[in-house]
Amino acid sequence: MAKPMTKQQAMDLLDKQVSKVGEAGLKRTEEGLPKMKASAKKLADALKAADSPELIDTQSRHLKLQMRPVAEGVALLDEAIRRIKEFEKDEEKFELLADELADIMKLATDALEKSRKELLAARKLTDEAATSLARHQSDSKEAEEEWAAFMTEFERKTALAKKEIVAWVALEKDAQAAVDARDKARLAALQKSSPASKALDDFAAAPKGQRPYADFAKEYDVPSLAPALRKKIVADQVAVADAFENVTMMAWRKGEIAKRLAALKIGPRDAKKAATVLGLPAASVARLQAALDGPDAARAKALEAIAKAAKVELSGKDMITKLQKAGLL
Repeated sequence: MAKPMTKQQAMDLLDKQVSKVGEAGLKRTEEGLPKMKASAKKLADALKAADSPELIDTQSRHLKLQMRPVAEGVALLDEAIRRIKEFEKDEEKFELLADELADIMKLATDALEKSRKELLAARKLTDEAATSLARHQSDSKEAEEEWAAFMTEFERKTALAKKEIVAWVALEKDAQAAVDARDKARLAALQKSSPASKALDDFAAAPKGQRPYADFAKEYDVPSLAPALRKKIVADQVAVADAFENVTMMAWRKGEIAKRLAALKIGPRDAKKAATVLGLPAASVARLQAALDGPDAARAKALEAIAKAAKVELSGKDMITKLQKAGLL
């Protein structure tokens, strides 16, 4: 018949089978909980302040790292409690160590409950962080698409502005050609016309550098967007500022062209010089002026009549040839 177990023998078994596991669990939770709680507070503060997603992500990863030893401690405490329950099944051992087992069970269950509660709170925070980051990614994607749309429209308007100034330059060139050709009807028509595009006026009406960023910034918290998108927005803003500089210069140039265009006119030909070239007396200048500025088809006949009245032997055709050589027609 086996000898009854002594209390010391039971204590040695308890230490070997239960205590070491429980102590390891307690040590892990006692050392890990303060660090985990401090990390959890930082993450909670970052979420509350709606800090940058980069900071929230870093704090969340830090908290998950601090949760590991606590989770390991919880697993060890859970195992220690299971072993206590197994130990209690032996009536002899239970009778010898009832008080000790009750104390250890209380210590283990209290620590386990506290650790699990803190772990649940920490997991809730990491879940909130994950939700916040997912929402941020969604917002960043939407913002990226909208910014791309803003820039596409801005670039379209910039291209239209460039085309418009080219059209104004061409218009002035055509008007000057009409002046050189002394085509009054065409000059008048060109002076009444203008390029169809009003892109330069649109730019002039927009405060410098505000579009499209101002409208975009009303919808999105730009500092909280993805780093790559923020970097692109900054680069695009430089391009936008440069575009406004260029378009401002184009608008000024358009204004100058419009002034010159309005001032263009076909002046009278130099009848006095023409009279000298043709050998006509000063008294013929008035009639000569009318002939020079009159219709091309009737000019030769009018000139010939003037020459006849002045007793100058020149045909209308010869007079036109002389004037053309002198650059007066």
